[in-house]
Amino acid sequence: MRVERLDDLRRWWLALSAIQVEWGGGSHDALRMDEGSADAYRRALHDNWGVDSTASLLDMARWLTTSGHAREYRRHLGRAPLAWDAARLVFLVRAAYSAGLLADEEAAWELCERMTVPVLCHYSSWQGYAEDFLAARRVWVGDGLHDPQHANRQEEFARAAERLLDPANGASPWRRLAFAAPAPYLVVRRPPVGGRAEAAEGGATENRNAALRRGFGVPLH
Repeated sequence: MRVERLDDLRRWWLALSAIQVEWGGGSHDALRMDEGSADAYRRALHDNWGVDSTASLLDMARWLTTSGHAREYRRHLGRAPLAWDAARLVFLVRAAYSAGLLADEEAAWELCERMTVPVLCHYSSWQGYAEDFLAARRVWVGDGLHDPQHANRQEEFARAAERLLDPANGASPWRRLAFAAPAPYLVVRRPPVGGRAEAAEGGATENRNAALRRGFGVPLH
């Protein structure tokens, strides 16, 4: 499989879906996760997501970035597990690109971009991101966890996260990429009373990513 030369920002976006890719097998370093056929991806998108066109893909992406499961699951967990929606968005975009629903690579990156600022505002580490993903997945499976097959699958995802967090795993994108805002992103922290906002992780204010200016309806608390 061809290895793409990606900058840290794009590799960080891909890393948001690392748990699913680590579990299922595939590339952490390319928009296309594997060499699966476009037809196979189209069938999977139709069966698992109800996505069978670019329009339905965009509708699903809009739902994941404006409410998704995070708001619903908050009442179960006491917090909004944004990691679940972020990981699923990026995984969905990668599958859609492989299916040919996003023939333009830049369109795929623009969809991945939408979760950047919410995720950075919500989490401070890959560890916290992984914990929320797994907690939300338990809610998603629900009573199915009483079934040994579903319980084993949940454990497989937990082990995938453990591998990604292992400091000795040089192949893990989570070990190769800091969780902090990748350049050229600028995260503006809430200033103290009477103080000024401080920018984290480089870049001039005018270069703040379009995602931050665009605004989100994602619950962050």
